[in-house]
Amino acid sequence: MPRGWSYNVLELKNDYGGKGKYEFKLEGDAFGSEGAPSYFSGRVLIKKNWSAYRERRRITEHVPFIMSGGIGGRASIVADRGDLIYVIIASVPEYFTSNQTYNYRLTFSKKEI
Repeated sequence: MPRGWSYNVLELKNDYGGKGKYEFKLEGDAFGSEGAPSYFSGRVLIKKNWSAYRERRRITEHVPFIMSGGIGGRASIVADRGDLIYVIIASVPEYFTSNQTYNYRLTFSKKEI
């Protein structure tokens, strides 16, 4: 539950099973805790081959969430075994004062491919 102009990061490690397709869904509340309109942005960052030898670790990919109205969005990625996945959700409302919070729900699923 971030405040305005802040973010949360979720780290996932694709260690179980093999290659998989991850689907992420963001559902934000329309208004903050004090009534200001919410607006979110999301990205998924994939650090490829994190479990591999050091020389192969520096490859990264990033995928933006496809947002709808600034409060909902979806993203999908394909991750290999050993990849690190970071989901970043930022609250970026057009309201710049107060300490109100902006609630959201993030769900995800993995399908083996």
